[in-house]
Amino acid sequence: MIVVPVYEKTIAPDATLFMTLEQLRRYAGGKGVAINEKIVLLVAKENSNVKDLGEESFYPIGLAGIVKEIYQQGYATIRTQYRVNVEYVNVNPDHTIQLTMSRRPEKDDLDPALEAGKVRSLKEEMKKRGVSVEEFFDKSKFEKIYGSLQLSTYADMMYAIAVKSVTPISVIERLTRLSKKEVDSDFLNQIGEKNQKRRQNVDSSTGVVVKGISGMKIKLAPCCSPVRGDPIVGYVSKGQGIKVHRADCPNALRAPERLIEVSWSEDVPAETKFDTTIRIQAMDRSYLLTDLATAIAQYKANIMAVNIAVNNDDLTATAS
Repeated sequence: MIVVPVYEKTIAPDATLFMTLEQLRRYAGGKGVAINEKIVLLVAKENSNVKDLGEESFYPIGLAGIVKEIYQQGYATIRTQYRVNVEYVNVNPDHTIQLTMSRRPEKDDLDPALEAGKVRSLKEEMKKRGVSVEEFFDKSKFEKIYGSLQLSTYADMMYAIAVKSVTPISVIERLTRLSKKEVDSDFLNQIGEKNQKRRQNVDSSTGVVVKGISGMKIKLAPCCSPVRGDPIVGYVSKGQGIKVHRADCPNALRAPERLIEVSWSEDVPAETKFDTTIRIQAMDRSYLLTDLATAIAQYKANIMAVNIAVNNDDLTATAS
């Protein structure tokens, strides 16, 4: 079993993480790594130094998993399985870590003492902010905000509050925001009728509305890769339907006579994914690419390609 420190407290079971083989071998004491080898991801505190870890550097939580795949490019995928509670940690001089642990109960089998303490802290925060405990401390209301917190159950929420990956304030803000969105049924019916009419002109694969046109092929332009929320225009291409560009894309602005009005639909399914390019700048350090890949994997996003450039003058790294 290999114990690997991680700094991400919101990693969940049944997730896939990327790690370099160099990192795995470091915590395996220099030994090789095999497929299906058991892994424990031990959550390290934010202010701990990876080069100087000790018993006090960790939270008493972790995730058990296995090595799923090993690739010739020098990295492996880890599949997480279940959460664990950690009772004892010892860091050896060769960077291997020994621990004793037990599987943490899932779903509603929450430790009563932990639950009571977090319930009390959440209620106290509600009172401090003038929020009605009777109205908002309601599990049926909690269920409506789990998705925005990347959680699944009441027990997950209380556990997340306990390890400080979710704050009581963030829970309260979502609950009160949810309340403000409640409207009468007549207004909902009007919105429903309006959306039904708009759906006739919506392309389901892109979520783009083309006013007054239906049945035309619509594609998102790869040159600027617009995503939902970006200002957009439609470009009528020759034989390829309508290509949707960002409003400031130079390629679209070259032929203004071909531009038409388009907009994002309000009915884009939550699971719709868009290809886009992001640029991240950070201080250069060991395992930076591993940490970036892990963070992106938590949002169930796919990495199509990545380029890393290091600036030795200011010791920064840029990923795109």
